[in-house]
Amino acid sequence: LATQPPACNLSVGFDPHQAMPKYSEISTQAESPADQKLYDKTDLPSWCAHPLAVPSSQPNMLIFPGDMTHYAGMLATARQLPLIQEMMELATETFDFDLQRVFEECTEADCASRTDRRQMLAYVADCAAYELFRQQQPEVASTPRAVAGFAVGEFAALVAAGVMSYDQGLTVVKARAEAMQRWVDDEPMAAVAVFGLEEEQLKGLCASVDPGSKLAQKVFISHCWGRKGFVCSGTSVAVEQLEKLVENQAQQEVLYTERIKSCVDAGHTPLATAVAAEVEEVINNIAM
Repeated sequence: LATQPPACNLSVGFDPHQAMPKYSEISTQAESPADQKLYDKTDLPSWCAHPLAVPSSQPNMLIFPGDMTHYAGMLATARQLPLIQEMMELATETFDFDLQRVFEECTEADCASRTDRRQMLAYVADCAAYELFRQQQPEVASTPRAVAGFAVGEFAALVAAGVMSYDQGLTVVKARAEAMQRWVDDEPMAAVAVFGLEEEQLKGLCASVDPGSKLAQKVFISHCWGRKGFVCSGTSVAVEQLEKLVENQAQQEVLYTERIKSCVDAGHTPLATAVAAEVEEVINNIAM
């Protein structure tokens, strides 16, 4: 796994040592939303070996979970397999901590609940699960109709799609996890689930929160759990103010709110722009 070439289509004229193209450069080649069509293999970048390049005859989709899914003893049986052992060893070398022991114990001393460790554990577990699935049902695993992931699970989905290799994903996930942890350490953040409001109503409440000065908006919708179910994330002060606004709104409508205690960052919002820039730099420097 450490030495295998990236899963990409080295087409004529493509330099295998060239850095991966920037997403912003690729996206400019796409159709405008008003004239959008389904991608076929000719629409895909030359370096991407995506399942759409070989249409699937089966209506299967692979979905990979995100972080906060780890537990003591995770992958206990799978870790005995040579392929998974190799994946674990490579992850331990890249992440610079004993991944296998953390999987076994997941104690507070291991910092298993920190956002950086959670993301790293989830990525490796997702990829290990995919490799096992590929051994058990190779036709289904190799030609899904689509792939998707929640948060850091998106990177495992990219591996399954052939966009990048497992070891490239280790580098990207490490950069993402550590950048988000630094962000969390520097600024207290929080999240609240809100059920019962339409999306536009909730967006309006988020925009009306006073950040305490003439600064930019500090709380946004970060997750959609249904037509009237959302999670809003932002700075702790902004989330507290949003809760008060929602409480006032609840006098006219049936609403329910719940603070998400396990959420310690405002990822998936514009507040994570600086983190995204750090990760993009790492991605753009990965050799194909």
